[in-house]
Amino acid sequence: GLIVDVSKVITERKIEMKSLNCRTNKQGTATIDIGFEISGIEQLNELITKLKAIPGVIDIERTTG
Repeated sequence: GLIVDVSKVITERKIEMKSLNCRTNKQGTATIDIGFEISGIEQLNELITKLKAIPGVIDIERTTG
């Protein structure tokens, strides 16, 4: 499924996930919040590119916290 595909992309890059939360709205669209530490903007940009290539991924939004 989608969460497995997303997790695989992250772990293949040796990025440790700190948190993962998934919720689905009434229309069936899932929102996945993932917390992780990353080495820099270059690694983040590569990760975003790979995540956007996953079928079913609609959008990626970066937040800091």
